Amino acid sequence: MAVNHRVAIPLLALALAVAGGIGCAGEAGPPGSGRPQTSDDEARLGLTRSVPDRLKHACQAAARESDLAVFCPPLVPDGELSVSGLGLDQTEESRSSTYLIDLHSRAIDRPSNGHWVVAAGDAARLKLLTSEPSLPAPLSRRGLNLGGIPVTVYKLAPYEAGGGFYGGHIALAWTHDGLVYHVSVHGYQNGRRAIAIAKALIAQMTGCSQTEPPAQDPCDLIFD
Repeated sequence: MAVNHRVAIPLLALALAVAGGIGCAGEAGPPGSGRPQTSDDEARLGLTRSVPDRLKHACQAAARESDLAVFCPPLVPDGELSVSGLGLDQTEESRSSTYLIDLHSRAIDRPSNGHWVVAAGDAARLKLLTSEPSLPAPLSRRGLNLGGIPVTVYKLAPYEAGGGFYGGHIALAWTHDGLVYHVSVHGYQNGRRAIAIAKALIAQMTGCSQTEPPAQDPCDLIFD
């Protein structure tokens, strides 16, 4: 997918740090091992709670570039995954106040080579991805509640119609501790996948913010 010239995503030499390309998720741990299990509903969506090392490494790299804690998604598309880049743009201010992890997973329905994104930062910067004045209006916008958190679900205009970096995506946005978070998946048919990934990420955020969070995944997937 081409990148909107107004929201450039640098393809870092990070590709070397995360072995550049494609990795496979492993098996979930057995019951009682301390590792969360993939539910039947999640598996039917082609999702897994076995997070591949390449994504963990990308989250660690994003945390080194940003002043923010990086919440690495605990529920991801199963199978092969590649990391395309990090960051909204190359300015120091953007790198310190936001993070964006640009991903492709073959388990996600085409066409887009399985493009999906997780991002966080201040509202003004992330708004550029969904509501910049130069972008077409979202095709639809609705609210839902995930784990007690109000979430906005955007169906964004196709890339070919000027939809920008999230063109053709279902994008979810919510606020936690004063920051805006995004999960965005290409393909209007992938709305249920995007919602499931966001729901797991929100559960991670709220559960691991407790005074005594569980000493297991997904809290081990928070990097700062």
